[in-house]
Amino acid sequence: MTRNGRAGSIRSTSMAQLGSAPPPAPAPRERLESWKEIAAYLKRSIRAVQEWEKKEGLPVHRHQHEKLGTVYAFKPEIDAWWAGRRTQLEQPGKTIAVTRRRWLWVAAAAIVIVAGFAAVAWWTRGPALPFEERDWVLIAQFDNRTGEPVFDGTLEYALERELSNSRFVNVVPRERVNDTLLLMKKPTNTIITASIAREVALRDGGIRALLTGRVEKLDSTYLLSVVLVNPSNGATVRSFSEEASGQREVAAVLRHLSSQVRLALGEGLAEIQKSAQALERVSTPSLRALQLFSQADQVLSQPVPGGWPEDVGRRRRAQLKQAEELFQQAVGEDTEFASAHMHLAWTILNQGRPAEEYRPYAERAMRLSGKVSEAERLYILGSYYQQKKELDEAVAQYETLVRLYPDHFWGNSNLADAYERLGRPDEAVPHVKRRAHLRPNDFGQNCRAAMAVGRLTGKPEEAEPYVARARQLSSEESTRRYAQCAAYLETFPIYEHMFAGRVERVLAEADRIAATLPMRTGETRHMFIGITAELYIDIGRLKQAEALIRQFPDPVMVHWNLALVARERGDSREFKQRIVELSRQPNAAFWFDMPIVYARVGLLDESDKWIQAHPDAVGIDTARGELALARGQRTEGLRLLQKGFASLRRNRSVRFFNAAEGLARALELQGDLEGAVRILEEASQQRGLAVMFGPIPMWNQLRHDQARLYRRLGREPEAERIEDELRKLLAYADDDHAIARELRAAGKLRAEGGPR
Repeated sequence: MTRNGRAGSIRSTSMAQLGSAPPPAPAPRERLESWKEIAAYLKRSIRAVQEWEKKEGLPVHRHQHEKLGTVYAFKPEIDAWWAGRRTQLEQPGKTIAVTRRRWLWVAAAAIVIVAGFAAVAWWTRGPALPFEERDWVLIAQFDNRTGEPVFDGTLEYALERELSNSRFVNVVPRERVNDTLLLMKKPTNTIITASIAREVALRDGGIRALLTGRVEKLDSTYLLSVVLVNPSNGATVRSFSEEASGQREVAAVLRHLSSQVRLALGEGLAEIQKSAQALERVSTPSLRALQLFSQADQVLSQPVPGGWPEDVGRRRRAQLKQAEELFQQAVGEDTEFASAHMHLAWTILNQGRPAEEYRPYAERAMRLSGKVSEAERLYILGSYYQQKKELDEAVAQYETLVRLYPDHFWGNSNLADAYERLGRPDEAVPHVKRRAHLRPNDFGQNCRAAMAVGRLTGKPEEAEPYVARARQLSSEESTRRYAQCAAYLETFPIYEHMFAGRVERVLAEADRIAATLPMRTGETRHMFIGITAELYIDIGRLKQAEALIRQFPDPVMVHWNLALVARERGDSREFKQRIVELSRQPNAAFWFDMPIVYARVGLLDESDKWIQAHPDAVGIDTARGELALARGQRTEGLRLLQKGFASLRRNRSVRFFNAAEGLARALELQGDLEGAVRILEEASQQRGLAVMFGPIPMWNQLRHDQARLYRRLGREPEAERIEDELRKLLAYADDDHAIARELRAAGKLRAEGGPR
């Protein structure tokens, strides 16, 4: 519903429903500009109304400057407050009828109504702050004037958690703020003051509201105030303030302030009341626990510098370890802090540590999930089942989460990952796209979306919007941090040429990039060496590929890529020698291909070790099947390969092509040529996937095997069509390229009238 629609529902409540106020009802635009005017309006002394403001919650606002004595109030707020307090305050001889703590309970039901009438006064002035459902609000750092460190970085985070319970308001996460800080050429650990927050909002372009806050201490009482600002002009839209008689009341006060902000932004009263009722049973962690949680979240939100995968992984593990220590302290401060337990589980799991280390925290979070808000509960449940690899149940929880909270970043991200692992790429794509939309100024997210969408769909045109957006965000810093993505953007047009069969353009682009390599440095140079070598391998220019591969500083990359070159030449001896050398290198078993390759060259122990170390890897049955075949267990091997292929049928990765190749070969060994052809026909339909993901030589081999089997089955015309297609794709291949050499020989025989 639009903001105006919400305002209409607020106006439908009349003053008669609340009882009469002491003076005549004023026009809603009237404002009282001092303690003197407020006292005169209530027909009381200044001291009395100041006492009411302190003890009874009289809605008085303070101007946001150093002179805290200057105040103002809205008459409709005063009227509504008086309607709820008149009976008790007019008792004979009783100036202060109830304590502050009792007032919090007595007035709980009236707070939303008070806020509603405050909104009446505001909405009648016109739409000064355009805010629609699911628009974004940014919270600046609170100004802590108490001298108590526990409030540093805590209150804004607590307010963010409260506002995040709304389905109407979206709170800008720190990661998105960091994206904009990078565009502003500011460090990502910059403190988000009110002025920085407004600059971020303007630069982001999608932030519609800004909240600033302050906490002060008067004796033992804390005064918390929040100001709603229009970032487009810096004007104050509304301000809210409440007192807390001690630290234990701060969380409840922030919840009340959150409800008032939601109402001022246009959320309906009914939704706010429903949310407030649901959150009454939610246990709020201690301020210290929340502070530690926010510090851990800040650590995890920092971008990891780029470099080789091993270097990036090491930096990421160090970051996770630092966050783990903070989450450990948070759960030590509050053992019932469910979200801290689940985040702690994720940080341990993402360091690659065993289940017995992270599972207890996930179990604890699961048991506590009934005490948290709806969004937190669904995220905890989804995470719990995802960590247990019960992906169907995880998907069910995440689907509910993103249906109710469509802009939950990690809900979308984890759901996309679960869909991919379940072999449901078409369902993953919308959530991959959503991740990028939620981080519009992040080069990495948009570039990764381009790569993922292209890979999952096999359609370059689907990836183009994200390619264009990432190019707009590209900078020297982003190129350094995301070298692989930057290289992908530069080479994206080549994939389009490859997809369209314009091999001459692919060769020209590969030559162009190769000519730029001497000017490139560091990780970027190594990345482009790899991409250019891959392009040369794709079109059969093996000598040029080999020359580039030998420039890699990493022996793992050298041996692996030279093995691929040997495979394209049909040199099985060289291929095996390279794989044997590779098996002796540390970190050589990083790729899923390795157990399959080990089995095919006879390194059965290495294959078995990899399988034992990764029993839950996606498509592991394919690797088990290859090992069984290598051991002469044809029946068992075929069964496992069929199972593996079925599980990978919708998996958009190199695993699918590996599974198809292995199963077709096993069926051919069994004499089932028709069955083998059907598998190859299914795989050959995924040329777009091969182009976008990279296993073009593997796709060429599958097509070549398909043509060979067609000939064995007497289907000559179909075989010739495939061979003509492959000749065009390998028109510039070297003479020692195995498939090209065979195709050229066959074409020459046909041209000379030889056997067909």
